[in-house]
Amino acid sequence: MWCPSREPLIGSSLTVTRWLAHVRGLRQQFGVTRCTKPSYGAAPSYCWPLTVAPPRSYRARAGTESSVPWRMANVRPSESDQGRLWLTNFVADDVPVAAMLLDSLTILSEDVFRSGLVRLATDVIQQKMDLGPVALYPVRPAPIRTESDVTNEHVEPAIDQSIAPGAGSELIIANIITELTKTLGASNALMANPNLETMRSYKYRNVILLDDYSGTGRSVLSYLDRWMSNRTIRSWHSYGWLKFNLVTYAWSPRAARALHGHPLLKDVPHAVAYGFDFDSAPWSEKERARVRKLCIDYAINKNMALGYKRSEGTLAMVHTVPNNLPHILFNGKRWDGKRWQGFFPSGYRRLSPEQQTEIAGYEPLPPNFEVLASTVGGARLAQGKIADLPRMQPLTLVMLALRDGVRNADRLYQQLALSSFEVTRLLQVALRLGFIDEQLHLTDRGHAELRHAQTRPRRVNLELQGSDEPYYPGSLRGVSGI
Repeated sequence: MWCPSREPLIGSSLTVTRWLAHVRGLRQQFGVTRCTKPSYGAAPSYCWPLTVAPPRSYRARAGTESSVPWRMANVRPSESDQGRLWLTNFVADDVPVAAMLLDSLTILSEDVFRSGLVRLATDVIQQKMDLGPVALYPVRPAPIRTESDVTNEHVEPAIDQSIAPGAGSELIIANIITELTKTLGASNALMANPNLETMRSYKYRNVILLDDYSGTGRSVLSYLDRWMSNRTIRSWHSYGWLKFNLVTYAWSPRAARALHGHPLLKDVPHAVAYGFDFDSAPWSEKERARVRKLCIDYAINKNMALGYKRSEGTLAMVHTVPNNLPHILFNGKRWDGKRWQGFFPSGYRRLSPEQQTEIAGYEPLPPNFEVLASTVGGARLAQGKIADLPRMQPLTLVMLALRDGVRNADRLYQQLALSSFEVTRLLQVALRLGFIDEQLHLTDRGHAELRHAQTRPRRVNLELQGSDEPYYPGSLRGVSGI
């Protein structure tokens, strides 16, 4: 079937926003609604050659369909069985604030976490394998010391260190590393957990550390310090023979500050997503202050009221619930003196089977387009023509950030609530359309597109204004020749 959106734009003087409006009108005129496309990793479900499918957050606000199979939760956390029970801990005036906190959590499902981390790690590994053999290690805690080795300092790479029973995150990461080595490994070009002699024999040039989530950065710092304690590793790194990279699904601003400047990490950690703390939540300053007060007022342990080291985390995963979440999600003191009803089950930091069914995959909506545009100096966009074209909004926001000098992909997804995959795809589209150059600078065409996107749309009222008054013609033009 013919699709008007597949008509070429070559040689046309129309801007992209005008073209999309034109395509939308043709769709309505000819009754063309969709074109069949592969679902994941292919072109968007609506066959527009000049745009890309926006992230789920933009689609949710715009009411458009998703071409990426994100698994969404059945209910919001505050509407789940355990969520309703947890809200009974609070007095009536605090229930709305508690519900806002609960519904601002991100509950990462197993399939989204695994597919995202494997995809990101695959990209990084393939880049590094061009430079030499790559060694993979999971970020793991130091082994528990016994009386016999209490005076010995533990260093990395560890020799035959087994995974402790009940270690949720470490088991998942170890399994992902096994999958990566089987998929990408060729001879000794990629190896999991090689010892020091193996690294020396095969001249490993890159070490990639895998983690699921870094909320405070302390576990990663402790692990890196144990590598620094190895004099051989320290020597190889100082000569530039060995480089370290961190690949994690998510990390927070607090972790970014903690890891910044570590001698082993010269590059910014690779992550799918960034944020997941109170400062990243779509709250006003007044709401943020009320949430902090709620966490402190109802906490038993004031030191853990805002999570470990006051990190104020908002991310939980099916396989683990980090300890940087507010402590009232686990325990607290009720207003009526009764037993506290925790949102997460006590005894182990994981979702209950019921919660895995109800809320796994839940994501709160990020700031709307107007708020995101204001963060990159584009407050006028909310009143411009781009406001009626939600599928072009993510690309326009990225172009605005580039115009303001933000040319680092990590900073882009930090500021615009986009995943690293979405930022990469949007940059490729902008480059293909001629909006940016190879150095990520806006071209003349890109500047022209931004100016047009900020233009206020012309509103025309085509409805006739009716009146009950009789009409009398004021002149009789054209009757002189009768």
